[in-house]
Amino acid sequence: MKPKEIIQQIEHTMGRQPEGYMIRLMNDALLEMSSIKKEYTVSSKTDLMKNKRWYALNDQVIDITKVEVLDTDNKYFAWYNDDKRLAVLALDLETDSTESTNEKYDTFQDTTVSNGLRLSYHSKYEAVDTSNLGSEMSSTHGVDTGMQDAVVCYIKARLNEDQGDMQKAQYFRQMYERKIKKYPSRKSGVRQLSVPKL
Repeated sequence: MKPKEIIQQIEHTMGRQPEGYMIRLMNDALLEMSSIKKEYTVSSKTDLMKNKRWYALNDQVIDITKVEVLDTDNKYFAWYNDDKRLAVLALDLETDSTESTNEKYDTFQDTTVSNGLRLSYHSKYEAVDTSNLGSEMSSTHGVDTGMQDAVVCYIKARLNEDQGDMQKAQYFRQMYERKIKKYPSRKSGVRQLSVPKL
């Protein structure tokens, strides 16, 4: 389904609505859904820089699921984050008597590794705007087809609330929450086959 089709479907039952307001409601729905379900997983790569501890995270990150360090001889790394930054530390293999502290992990000291840091994280769905109204929600915005009906219910709930019809607003809000709850969550982790003994 395309955002334009969602707008047409809602306008068919609820009358003409301002396009900007419909886009804002759609983005509100996507933001709420992404924070509840945490299903939209994204990976990105960046350079692992020498003497750099903190790496900025983009605004789309909800939470980090995995950090991988690629193409380096140092086998031991640690990471932690605080809101909008990620810290990457390497096991300190050098012992220098001039250091003021004897910390086990320190800032990465080897040469810079191009695309040496890969982050996997739960992300907010991509926002809807006037330029992507005609594109598919599943491919452009990351919303699975099973979750797109929840967007329609969310918008109907908000529009009925605006019109003062709280009974319909509550009905569509419950439909939205039911669709979110019933939609299966993706399972992450290692999968294996269970082979019976013959």
